Amino acid sequence: MYGRGTCDTKSSLAAMLNALITIKKDKPRATIFVAGTVDEEYQKSGARALARSGLKFEAAVAGEPTNLEVVVAHKGSVRWWIETIGRAAHSSKPELGLNAIAGMAQVIPELVLLGDELRTRDPHPLVGAPSLTISLIQGGSDICTVPASCRIFLDRRLVPKETPAGGIEEVEKILADLRERHRDLQVRSVLPAVEDPPLEDATGSRIAEVAAEACRSIAGTGATLHGAPWGTDASQIQLTGAKCVVLGPGDIAQAHTIDEYVDLDEVEKATEIYLRMMQTY
Repeated sequence: MYGRGTCDTKSSLAAMLNALITIKKDKPRATIFVAGTVDEEYQKSGARALARSGLKFEAAVAGEPTNLEVVVAHKGSVRWWIETIGRAAHSSKPELGLNAIAGMAQVIPELVLLGDELRTRDPHPLVGAPSLTISLIQGGSDICTVPASCRIFLDRRLVPKETPAGGIEEVEKILADLRERHRDLQVRSVLPAVEDPPLEDATGSRIAEVAAEACRSIAGTGATLHGAPWGTDASQIQLTGAKCVVLGPGDIAQAHTIDEYVDLDEVEKATEIYLRMMQTY
């Protein structure tokens, strides 16, 4: 089936709902919730609301395209922007102003160096090394004016055991050093950031064992537990105390593509896997 969201991640929800309908006659030992959360790719507002609802869960499965493999850990993220402040002036007399874009040009190389250094750190065995990406830049008002402000937006990916606060602190140290070396540079982080913790490794948990066994018996997958560089709602659900895995039909390589699709045979197998997990947990 082709279409936006077929792989990422409507197919997982369809399989979960189908399994939920089927399980009714089996009277599973566990109490089962299916949550269709929203805003997963930006601020995870649906999952955050669920985590703050007061409900407690022992285990959870986040439906995402994993090729029916079991993901037990993934990266988190912290996202915010940095701003340089200048002073506007007519571009015919730039000496009367303070160029915020030129100021940001002093900041960016230092952050690129930090990103390079992060990639050389000892990688997490499942998800790899942390990273820092400058993903957007905005500055200036028109071509004839010395720019009074400039912003860059940062996407810092966190590995398990890292914290959002730690990722921000590394950048803050760089900015403090730049302010010390360049007295006319006005630069600051604009906070609070959008924070999402890493999914801590669920290897050895009951939910990981049940998921792996279901995948092995139904799809021939699950022999190895995996990590992922992307994020999911599981990072928020784990805050309820639940051990979480990520599992679903489809390939992440299809997500966000113009010809996104999912193999319906995988969706059927996902239904069977989710059903088996509901029966055996």
